[in-house]
Amino acid sequence: MTFKETINAIEKIAYSKYASVSSNEKLCIYAAYYLEQRKVPLSFNYLCIATFKLFPDKFCVDEEFPEFPSVDRLNRTVLHCVKPSNPNNRLLIGDVRLGYQLTQVGVVTAKQVEAMINGAEVTNISAPLVDKHKKGTLNEYIKFKKSEYYQIYETKKEINLFYLWDFFGTFPYSEINRIVTSLNEIKPYANENKDEVCLELINETIRRIK
Repeated sequence: MTFKETINAIEKIAYSKYASVSSNEKLCIYAAYYLEQRKVPLSFNYLCIATFKLFPDKFCVDEEFPEFPSVDRLNRTVLHCVKPSNPNNRLLIGDVRLGYQLTQVGVVTAKQVEAMINGAEVTNISAPLVDKHKKGTLNEYIKFKKSEYYQIYETKKEINLFYLWDFFGTFPYSEINRIVTSLNEIKPYANENKDEVCLELINETIRRIK
């Protein structure tokens, strides 16, 4: 079989078999090990596609589009495998251009995941909705960008807190903690989209109202 045929032949693993696996990185490393065992090179594309095909419930965009992979989540997961916070826990070495290779820690981790998958009893566990909280926050980011408060700042670089209170449906300088929490939850999406205007507005807003 060609590499493409091998990847096309991958069948999804039932969510109930890996529900107890503690991180996306461990699932990704199992996918890398799966490919290695079949002599498929660990290119970025092969690794991401294999990870999604094996574990679509974990790596799809969301419950509305379960047939499509979340490119952002896959990219972050691979990055965490290569550059963990603790270098001793590195699971992969390599990069997007040259491809990847499992470390010894990665091989051990993959075999542990394999044992969990093969040893798990098949029970009727449904996959949770994908990142339900994150999806809700993404919607808040979109709504914030469409608000008069944001539009005025984007076009005139003016901050009019009247429109902020209106957006959050509250009286001036009340429910400050709720507003700050909501704004901080929006920031990761602004970061991901390199939305400097949104980040500037959020940071300046928090500075003014706290």
